[in-house]
Amino acid sequence: GRPPKVWCRKQTGTFYCTIDGQRVYLGKDRETADKKFHELMARPTDARAQGTTLYGLCQLFLDWVEANRAEGTYYLTKHYLKSFIGNVGKRMKVGDLKPYHVCDWYEGLRKEPTKAEIASAELAGEKAVGKKLATTSQNDAASAVSRMLNWAVERGHIDFNPIASLKRPKRQRRDVCYSPNEWRAIMKHATGPLVDFLRFLELTGCRPMEARIVEARHVIDDQIIYEIKNSKGQFERRVIFLVDEAKAILERLSTHQES
Repeated sequence: GRPPKVWCRKQTGTFYCTIDGQRVYLGKDRETADKKFHELMARPTDARAQGTTLYGLCQLFLDWVEANRAEGTYYLTKHYLKSFIGNVGKRMKVGDLKPYHVCDWYEGLRKEPTKAEIASAELAGEKAVGKKLATTSQNDAASAVSRMLNWAVERGHIDFNPIASLKRPKRQRRDVCYSPNEWRAIMKHATGPLVDFLRFLELTGCRPMEARIVEARHVIDDQIIYEIKNSKGQFERRVIFLVDEAKAILERLSTHQES
């Protein structure tokens, strides 16, 4: 075949090159187009990867996450990637992605406004926008995009991660430990099933998600043992030790039937 070269579509004044039958967009400035063309030819980049949309990669990655990771991981990843694609657009190609696209996106993310914030904004005749995400949540957001691209490189969908050098926001440690007095203050406002739930958290120190998904099959003697896919980090089984009162709560709930 003919060697690749830069060519121009006269109707639009747009420059392209064709590599292995795949048309690659180079922009509307000739100098910039030439520079991008030589960058493409200088590294063994698959032209199909340059033409792959971020939206298409998201769909492939989310299918894999849903089949191979915990349900919570899937929904959190989907939440961030849906937001990211909504920001950059479904047509953006992998080859056009720059670190600033990701930075501008996660720095602009905000929490859903609380009822109090909504009411206050309405009184002022404004629209509530919620608070900016903390740096830990921003790190989670950037990590979701980076993981998708690294996965795509490993699977051969693309040849390189265009944001591999991106420095993500620093995660903050949460060193909150409630005192007995604070737990008592919390329990004063609990009613119904929430009483057992909060008491179980206090007795075991487990995460709320772990308490929510526990089933009889996880309980072995005085321990709760989760599968790797439901364990933090998904590297080894999560083990929670049960004191007598915590075990009694589980035994009582396991025999409870709705009337």
